[in-house]
Amino acid sequence: YDTAPAREVLVDLFSRTLWPLYRFSSTVVDNNFVPVEGPMDASYHFAEREVGKEADIEAYVQEVMAKPLDKTKPLWTVTILRARQGRSAFVIRIHHALSDGLG
Repeated sequence: YDTAPAREVLVDLFSRTLWPLYRFSSTVVDNNFVPVEGPMDASYHFAEREVGKEADIEAYVQEVMAKPLDKTKPLWTVTILRARQGRSAFVIRIHHALSDGLG
């Protein structure tokens, strides 16, 4: 993106379209999806980070993909990467269990 979307825009979009989907609003306990009570926790699922330039986006992705998602939360996150120089991006991390299923 020349300018990354505002965090509030993404939070609104995801809360209306993805959060209502069972797997996106559930944790995994003993190999079963367990729904989370209440609204989406935007403070957990959405982060913003400033990077120096477009090339730093790839370095961030390499770093973050090596870290596991928090298994006590629904298994996805979004990070908006705002570059001071060049294009910006947002990274969506989704555990494969949300698309493949468990087991």
